[in-house]
Amino acid sequence: MAIDKIDYESRIKEIIKQNSFRLEEVYYKLCELNEVEKSNDEIIRFFFAQHFYYYNATTNLYIEYNDNYKVIHENNMLHIILTFISKYQDIYSFNSQQKQIIKSRIQKRIKDKSIYSNIPESCTLQKIISFLHPNIFSERNYAKYFMTVLGDIILKKTDLFYFIP
Repeated sequence: MAIDKIDYESRIKEIIKQNSFRLEEVYYKLCELNEVEKSNDEIIRFFFAQHFYYYNATTNLYIEYNDNYKVIHENNMLHIILTFISKYQDIYSFNSQQKQIIKSRIQKRIKDKSIYSNIPESCTLQKIISFLHPNIFSERNYAKYFMTVLGDIILKKTDLFYFIP
């Protein structure tokens, strides 16, 4: 068994020596691809650090969150993504194919971020409670309870039925 292993290793070394120029080319190509992949990941990270978008698979709508939720149509979302990528086109010198790859990866990650997994900021919750309290409910605690029950229903945490006047 040990003889076979030594022969195998020597054969591999011989093949590497004979094809070393090809291996160098492959190595440099892999390094270039790795750099492109790193720059793509960097742009995607920048995008999600500055933008908060979610997706609702039930309605096929995109939602933007900046202290308030706002529905965005797919065309507008694609425009926002491509405009963002264009800002960095000169720095990273993207070609159109790379631009499309980055756009697709960003769009896929947004579609993976369900709106149901988002927890709103405190200021957003306070705005909603402030709207519900004088307009619909006589006390703030009723508004809070209503929001809690509504959240449980949306997230399908309960099978109960609720009736409110």
